[in-house]
Amino acid sequence: MKKNLRLILLLTAVGAIGGVTVLPYQMSVAGETPALPLPLLYVASGVQTAFLVFLFSSLGFRMAEKVNLGMPVLRSWLYPQPRQAMERKGLTLAVVGGALLTAAVVLLDQWVFSRHIPGLSQMPVVEWWKGILAVFYGGVVEEILMRLFFMTLLVWILAKLFTKGEVPSALYWIGILLSALLFGIGHLPLAGEVFGVLTPPVILRTLLANGLLAVLFGYLYWKKGLEYAMISHMTADVMLHVVLVRLV
Repeated sequence: MKKNLRLILLLTAVGAIGGVTVLPYQMSVAGETPALPLPLLYVASGVQTAFLVFLFSSLGFRMAEKVNLGMPVLRSWLYPQPRQAMERKGLTLAVVGGALLTAAVVLLDQWVFSRHIPGLSQMPVVEWWKGILAVFYGGVVEEILMRLFFMTLLVWILAKLFTKGEVPSALYWIGILLSALLFGIGHLPLAGEVFGVLTPPVILRTLLANGLLAVLFGYLYWKKGLEYAMISHMTADVMLHVVLVRLV
């Protein structure tokens, strides 16, 4: 863990911030009064999120280096080695791809799922600043849990089982798709709170909307690095929670 410690501590600090800043958005969406006093709730969320990021980033980096995954750009900035700049093509794919897929998800809501999910088109719009603050949790914490840890774990296990040399592309794609499925499943509890019940259309919408974006995030993690997946995830969250929700 020592050679990854600077990366882990930086991500842990950002994750703790994300655990705090996401709460206003979560409380607005859930529409419930928290059981704990707000100061205690913020502290608990920040500490809990920091612990999760520390744990899963520590495990993720140990496996990532064995299957050629990781954070090459940020690593080059934190350790004594030649610095890498963000690639223009990678950034373009991350930002434009995240924005376009988010627009596709919103259009699916308008044209397809609104007919089968009561209340979808009348969902309240959360204040823009709460949507902005929520991107740190989605872009950093969720990417650490789902890509750096879970996707890496899947690829690492598959590589152990089926190859002794270079990891074939098929194993990365399996990791991308399975982690995308889990990413969608992980959003089902929140969908149940928002819509009151997990009907088949609600489940399909949740899996499809989150899964499409997660495939892009996983691909970027594989081909470019986790930094690009984080940027794409943040772009998608800004588009979804701040921009597009006010245009439709």
